[in-house]
Formats: sequence, structure tokens, C-alpha cells
Amino acid sequence: MAGEPVELEIRSLDKPGQENDLDACYAHFDGVLRELLRQGVSPGEIGIDFTRGTKVMSAALVLAAIRREIPRLRYITGDRDNRGFVISGTERITELSIAHIGARKLLETTYSLMVRGESVPSPDSTRPGTA
Repeated sequence: MAGEPVELEIRSLDKPGQENDLDACYAHFDGVLRELLRQGVSPGEIGIDFTRGTKVMSAALVLAAIRREIPRLRYITGDRDNRGFVISGTERITELSIAHIGARKLLETTYSLMVRGESVPSPDSTRPGTA
């Protein structure tokens, strides 16, 4: 619930060096999200911050969030120094939504089924855990 303390747990990747392994990172992040959802946390209660980590880790985290229909992504940006690091005090949080990605996926699936002459599922039947 909004305003209540959030309990955080840091879960490291299984082995050193996996930070550049897309499959290992995706499996790790997807497993963490799957477990949260299994415990009853709703996708809307989860926010994904993909600022830190390797580019592979960020990509894997965003892919897992899209798969699990986590609607809110966050990225911290700001003015950068000559090394590419965000300058302290200039940080800005950028909130992103993946809602349009899910809508586009549903439209593409619907179009594909219609072209093949198959029945189109209701929107609720395409959501994870409703079938």
C-alpha cells in the first residue's frame, strides 16, 4: 500500500561473471518477479529501476518486466561529466510505462488470428494467470 514501508531484498546473480550473460540475467530477474507475483504482490505494486548494472543486466530486467506485465519502469538520468557519469545533484527520475507495449502485442496477436480466421480471445484471457 502507498505510504507503507517497503521491504527490500538484494539477490545477487548465481555466479560472478553472469552480469554479461543475457540468459542468466533474464532467468534471475524473471525468477525474482515470478516469485513476487506468486506471493500476491500485484504488478502495479512493483517498480523496476534499470539504472544500475551492465547494459545486459538492464536489458534482461526490462525484458522480464515486460514478460510479467510490470507496468512501471524507472531510470535515473541527469547531466553527465566527461566520463559519462551523472553529476551529483543533477539526478532526475524518469518514469516510463510499458502499457503501450502490451496494447501493441494484443493488437498484433488479434490481427494475426483474424488473418488466419481463428477466434480472437477476450483481453482478459491473454493476461497471465487468467487462463
